[in-house]
Amino acid sequence: MQTINIGIIIFPCAQSLDITGPHEVFSSAQIFQAKGQSSLQYRVFLIAKDLNPVKMSSGLTLVPDYTFANCPSSLDTLIVPGSETVHEALADLDILNFIKSKHKNVRRLVSICTGAFFLAKLGLLDGKNVTTHWAYCSEMKSTFPQLCIDPDSLYIKQDHIYTSAGVTSGMDLSLALVEEDSGKNIAMSVARKLVIFYKRPGGQKQFSEFILSQSHSNFCELIDWILDNLSTDISVETLAQHENMSARNFSRKFKQEFNKTPAKFIENLRLQQARVLLENEALALKSIARACGFKSEEKMRRAFQRELNITPNDYRTHF
Repeated sequence: MQTINIGIIIFPCAQSLDITGPHEVFSSAQIFQAKGQSSLQYRVFLIAKDLNPVKMSSGLTLVPDYTFANCPSSLDTLIVPGSETVHEALADLDILNFIKSKHKNVRRLVSICTGAFFLAKLGLLDGKNVTTHWAYCSEMKSTFPQLCIDPDSLYIKQDHIYTSAGVTSGMDLSLALVEEDSGKNIAMSVARKLVIFYKRPGGQKQFSEFILSQSHSNFCELIDWILDNLSTDISVETLAQHENMSARNFSRKFKQEFNKTPAKFIENLRLQQARVLLENEALALKSIARACGFKSEEKMRRAFQRELNITPNDYRTHF
């Protein structure tokens, strides 16, 4: 039986689920591999600069199995987690040097969430399509303008490098890697064991929250007004009047700030509100469409399909 060594880097204040999520997926796959369902066997371990316990951002403390110096040379897959304080971690040359020393020799180099910042800083993502947690996409683009960043994808494969979105998407990617190695049946068995989606509804789309740092927006008061009036017909002219601007100048400045037209921004807010109602209320779809400002149930359905690749009914069933 062939052993596949999977190493996960850990460092202070890393996002614990970026580590434990993939670890659980691969460890669960071991159970089905051991039953003879695959000729492969995973071996999963944690790697750090030394063997001292490492405290995560959640307060959870993890103990590394190996150091950067004595990590097994037969490393197949290297996983780099993210952190809300990733820029502090980026100053750690030991982490960067370890990734740099391994990236050409591993079969797969994987980043979870803001772990992509490590790979980007090393220049490993130049010229590649990548993703990260939706809330950090703008920051990554401003820090690394040479990257092509997709804020919607759950994960992206480019050559031997995989980048993934926030936290739980690391489990989506790990399941995909299990399927690559051992086939669909084992990946589905792992998903059933962990009670997670084998392939998340919505395909590759992140179900991202849309209101990003409203308090720092030049239009924060206007956004509050929009949220209070989503059920009404909101025109660009009406919004421009609220800001004492011409419609043309308002549209230009709004798009500069949000990288979306006012109409697309409002549609996303309506989608977010519809999702909340679908998750928490037993209202008819027609009532939800009306409450969120969609002119009809059909228009709401088209918006869900276009932006999330899922119907409102399916969204309600799964969430």
